[in-house]
Amino acid sequence: VTLPGMDIVEEALRSVAQGDVVPHEIGTVGPIYAEEYEKLKSEGYALDDTVGKSGIERAMESTLRGTDGIKEITVENGVVVSSDMKTPVEAGKTVQLTVNSDYQRELQNILDGFINNFDSLRDSKTEQLGLKKISCGAIVVLDAKTAGVLGMVTAPTYNLEDYKVDYEAILNAENTPLVNRATDGLYRPGSTFKTITATAGLNEQIITGNSTYFCGHTYHFKDHDYNCTGSHGDIAVTQALRVSCNIFFYKLSEELTIDRISEYATKFGLGQSTGLETGDAAGHLSNQETFAELGADWTIGQVLQSAIGQGEWAVTPLQMANVACTIANNGTRYEPHLVDSIWDYSHTTKLEQKEPVVADQITPVNDDVFQYVENGMIAASTNNFPTRYSLSDLGFDVAVKTGTPQVSNRVQDSFFIGYAPADDPEIAFAGVIEGGEYSKYMIRSVIQAYEKTVRGEQVSVDAVGAQTTVSTDTTGTETTTSATSTSTH
Repeated sequence: VTLPGMDIVEEALRSVAQGDVVPHEIGTVGPIYAEEYEKLKSEGYALDDTVGKSGIERAMESTLRGTDGIKEITVENGVVVSSDMKTPVEAGKTVQLTVNSDYQRELQNILDGFINNFDSLRDSKTEQLGLKKISCGAIVVLDAKTAGVLGMVTAPTYNLEDYKVDYEAILNAENTPLVNRATDGLYRPGSTFKTITATAGLNEQIITGNSTYFCGHTYHFKDHDYNCTGSHGDIAVTQALRVSCNIFFYKLSEELTIDRISEYATKFGLGQSTGLETGDAAGHLSNQETFAELGADWTIGQVLQSAIGQGEWAVTPLQMANVACTIANNGTRYEPHLVDSIWDYSHTTKLEQKEPVVADQITPVNDDVFQYVENGMIAASTNNFPTRYSLSDLGFDVAVKTGTPQVSNRVQDSFFIGYAPADDPEIAFAGVIEGGEYSKYMIRSVIQAYEKTVRGEQVSVDAVGAQTTVSTDTTGTETTTSATSTSTH
């Protein structure tokens, strides 16, 4: 059919199949801005093209976009006499993510359920601390063998479909849902950091697994008294991790010095971007350099505070999940990543498989270094867990460390890190609740949701803080086939 004055053009349109799955990391596309065009026109973009603006859409733009074709048309006396495709159209490729969409949704339900039902967990401790309503938090779960992101949730969050319809509402919503607290929320790690201090002390041979320090509840240092949560007597590193003895790590930090604490924190990946394709906050260490940058006075007592995760540490849940992953791998730190593989446009032929990238290596001086740390974390998994949230009857050991860091604009946060199963880790994880307590009660659900959605086992995932459980079946999706981002340009 000839339609004078009409030009029919076929183009691909972007659609979001699962707008509730890692929306921050999938990202968005949009028009090319004038300031971008000067650079992009040399790469073959037209001014009216769309381009990745955030997330994977931006990070993998060149892979997802494809290449425009060139057709040469010859016209004589207003009639097309020949049409020759000089450069064929090359379809964009499909980027397959490591995220398991079913697991991602389970994790979001776990986090939202904990926040919504926090009142049911209220007790004398939360009342004494003055902890009220909570609204914000994050959970990250990594594949313990590769550091691929299996799930990464934040609260509050949003749906990409809503983002397209009413961006202003999301932009102006309470508690900044556009911020992914898993990758960009900065927190003090609290006692979860003691795993790093313990590793440093053991690996520098300042202590052995049998070395003890005396804890008498109060430690007098440089004209100041520092307190512990208990009075533990002579205590060694594994027990110190189990009961989170502050004085053990205070005394260890004196011998380590802030330089070696900073060195090991750096080796564990703190104070720097993890290398995630979509980007993440670097945070900062707690040392003299950071204090100088902040315009604060550094005192010798800050060494003690830094050793237990207080001071001026700024870490993300993603970084701390990778700390747990590094311990699980006996000192090998991998780069967390979202991209699993690259496929052709139709998702029928795999073109490239993402291989784990080693970011750093903490070489243990002997086989016992990480074993003592792990033993302390396994022991900590038995601490004060109500039966409903117990980690002792899962059929395997779980390695965890919790923390309740103090913060300036709220009473405290509640942090956890860990990995499971302890003897052959499959997942490493971290979570934080802002201004709350008992975030560790989510760990059992995090593990069971993994068993349900990734392993495909028949389990029930507890709705944390609620009075009912959500039954599940044995259907699941493989991690490598659950979430994709496909060329739409």
